[in-house]
Amino acid sequence: MKTRRQLKQEARNALKGNWGLGVAITLFVFIASVFLEFFPPYSTEVHYEVQTTWKDLASPLWLYLVVSALTIGEVKVFLQLSRYERTRFSDIFTFFTSGRQYFRAVGAYFFTILYTLLWSLLLIIPGIIKAYSYSMTYYLINDDPNLSIHQAITKSRQMMDGHKWKYFVLQLSFIGWALLGILTLGIGFLWIAPYMSATSAQFYLNLRNQAEPAPVQE
Repeated sequence: MKTRRQLKQEARNALKGNWGLGVAITLFVFIASVFLEFFPPYSTEVHYEVQTTWKDLASPLWLYLVVSALTIGEVKVFLQLSRYERTRFSDIFTFFTSGRQYFRAVGAYFFTILYTLLWSLLLIIPGIIKAYSYSMTYYLINDDPNLSIHQAITKSRQMMDGHKWKYFVLQLSFIGWALLGILTLGIGFLWIAPYMSATSAQFYLNLRNQAEPAPVQE
């Protein structure tokens, strides 16, 4: 496994000439999330009833159905950038172009959160550990279109066996950048978030290369 310094350097190399795209993707997902939360696709009426209405249920559902596919599309963008592949802004909408792939994205998002929450009901620590176990699922969903949701989750668990602490420390190493983002009233996160996403993609690629057997030389 490469060191944190090496992974971060590779992330910066991948983002050279692509910082604008990374910032645009990050900003778009953030704006989309906020917009869909506060401006759901129906006319909002002021009401004071205690009962839960269908609109109360529709708002988070609509947010989930859109943001889940956008989130995994965002992972695809940074995965492609990390591989130095030709990447466009429209790649974030990949999972909206096919019904099967869309439901794979939505399902992967749902089950990783569900399983993490169920483990968290026991104690917070098991929930955090499982969140790291499932953290490679979105990358696997992108990498193999034939992989089922539960196959991706299982493979993520297998890949992260013995590597969860390394990934935790890698993410923790951005705490200084996060403090800088707070000091800039959140503006700095437009650059920090792509940097973190690209570094996470490099971690996945490095982990996958380790897991795959080397080609046999004749």
